[in-house]
Amino acid sequence: MLYRCTGLLCFGCGCTRAMQALVQGDVAASLAYNPLMLPSFVWLAAVSLLRGRTQRVTLEAGLAVLLLFMLLRNIPVPCFDCLRPPC
Repeated sequence: MLYRCTGLLCFGCGCTRAMQALVQGDVAASLAYNPLMLPSFVWLAAVSLLRGRTQRVTLEAGLAVLLLFMLLRNIPVPCFDCLRPPC
């Protein structure tokens, strides 16, 4: 929805195709569609297992990584093309 309205990729763009590729056993294609999806599963598991201040710091750090990823994948520089999902 964000891409259709603004032309910007969010941190979740490509996740549906990445999940489909992962279910089919194609990890390389999954990482090509959204390289942050698999690490996000580990991060969410860590956040759900931690308690107190550690949980909050982990959550905030993860959200900062997601926002940085979103920013970098929208910069039109060839070195960041690997962060964009294939068409």
